[in-house]
Amino acid sequence: MSRVVCHLRPSEFFGGPEKQILEHARRLVGSSWTPCVACFSKPGGVVELIERASSEGIETFSVETLSNYSPYAIRHLRKALAERSVDLLVCHGYRADLIGRVACAGTRIRKIAVVRGYTAEMLRVRLYEWIDRRVLTHFDRVVAVSEATRASLCSSVLPADKIDVVHNGVSIPERPPDPAPLAAEAGFDDSRPLLVAAGRLSPEKGHQHLIRAARLLADRGVDAGMAIVGEGREREQLERTIGDLDLGGSVKLFGHRRDPLACLAAADVVVNPSETEGSPNVVLEAMSIGRPIVATSVGGVPEILADDANGVLVPPGSPARLAEGIARVLADSDLAQRLGRAARTTAIEGHSFDAMTERYEAIYDRVWSGARGAVGAAYGGSAR
Repeated sequence: MSRVVCHLRPSEFFGGPEKQILEHARRLVGSSWTPCVACFSKPGGVVELIERASSEGIETFSVETLSNYSPYAIRHLRKALAERSVDLLVCHGYRADLIGRVACAGTRIRKIAVVRGYTAEMLRVRLYEWIDRRVLTHFDRVVAVSEATRASLCSSVLPADKIDVVHNGVSIPERPPDPAPLAAEAGFDDSRPLLVAAGRLSPEKGHQHLIRAARLLADRGVDAGMAIVGEGREREQLERTIGDLDLGGSVKLFGHRRDPLACLAAADVVVNPSETEGSPNVVLEAMSIGRPIVATSVGGVPEILADDANGVLVPPGSPARLAEGIARVLADSDLAQRLGRAARTTAIEGHSFDAMTERYEAIYDRVWSGARGAVGAAYGGSAR
């Protein structure tokens, strides 16, 4: 008999976590766990994750709420879970953790929380994250998306044997998609190499350092164009930095795109300049299509990329080291091709969505049976 597992996610746009949830739910269809996807929404609002999951025949529902933590959301969620006979609730993010935990109190529903890392980007967020670590103690299991995230959780209030590690998965296309025409849209000359970074425009993503690295590259005579794909509250600050550094002809902000893989396919080098990370989707996606990658060695990145083996790793927060890594790859086409091939092999061998789903199913089964302790070794292949 199939049991129902519901994934709950606060979702304002379709980003990396939403992609992970949808791909996992697709693979659960027909298994011993029937998937359901739920999101918070404002009255009358449209949530892309709900739309996409529903269009594929996956059970979905929205929890309408006027404020982030309204008692109405708790009552609505509790009722919706009961109506759908949900056996297991999987929460993604501190808002889902808190409301999900309270909504399930006194019920037979088991609870798992998925933690993708903490950003501590502002005082309010740090407070929420402090609360979340304590809420997590009330869950049956916690899943961390990297060993680094697991170590961070263990250093706070969670015992190590309550945490499993499941790296994010990625789809492996037979061949890369046709490249998005980013250079043409930006007005870059075709002869210029193109650097592409993708992710929300938020302080912890390190785009300020990447833009300053672009200035250093230009000063040393490396004539490259840079496309930054994504949207967020840092846009105005980044635009000011681009102007202040006289980079208007070299760095372009493209905003949110619905063709992220095609954008990565257009890159001569994919750059991930983050200050913090869990298991970054953009790195995995670039690996899946064999693009050479320069990334900061933060969070779970060194668990999927090894320096000079399938990528180039540099310290975070250093425009100079970022520029050096990029210049090295641009100057050596043999190195770029070798890194790209090795990255794709790593993605194929250790990071498929099918393998990720098998790992989650084992955790679901263990939680439902009431067994204690971690489920075997962490999912995910070696970076080397």
